[in-house]
Amino acid sequence: MQEQFSTTLLVISRFLNMLGASRGCAINVRPTDFSRLNINGVDMKTVLFARHAKSNWNEAGISDFDRPLNSRGEEDAPRMASYLEQSAYVIDQIISSDAARALATATEYKNCLTPDEEIIHKHSLYMASHLDIAEVVQNISSKYSSVMIVGHNPGMSEIVDYYVAGSVQDMPTCSIAVIQFDVSDWKEIKIGKGDLLAFEYPKKLT
Repeated sequence: MQEQFSTTLLVISRFLNMLGASRGCAINVRPTDFSRLNINGVDMKTVLFARHAKSNWNEAGISDFDRPLNSRGEEDAPRMASYLEQSAYVIDQIISSDAARALATATEYKNCLTPDEEIIHKHSLYMASHLDIAEVVQNISSKYSSVMIVGHNPGMSEIVDYYVAGSVQDMPTCSIAVIQFDVSDWKEIKIGKGDLLAFEYPKKLT
């Protein structure tokens, strides 16, 4: 059953690759390993924790909040978005810090993965601690099963370790940690109860 499920997802992935090309999202990257994904998915919640892409520190007079992506970040963000699309990840909603670099990153994911859904802006995610991020997770609408949260370090690295102890030492820019929880309600999510399904970042795709 798992083998058949994985084969089906790979077929879907190829179709999404062709579809994504029309939106400028597709690139040639390897698909993810689906062997650990829950194929029933009925009573599960999934969060894709995404650190923003690399930002520009060289422009004088710009506040930290308003810093844009640099050239590398502008390349990495659509590349990671395309990777997720080709890997057949399904995301119901994107919640992002409202800082410029986070929203620019989130927009690339939206264009490929949730083109019909507006990004939810959360100022509380700007330079948030892991406890701030955990509060956002707890208050996600029950109608969503899979959500991406785009934010900043050190909070993003800390929240991944909070839910899956010892799993990720540090999240580099534009990295994504996919964590699944065996719960039916976001408020049931507890410390140390997540399962790390994937940890991806641009250098791994080369």
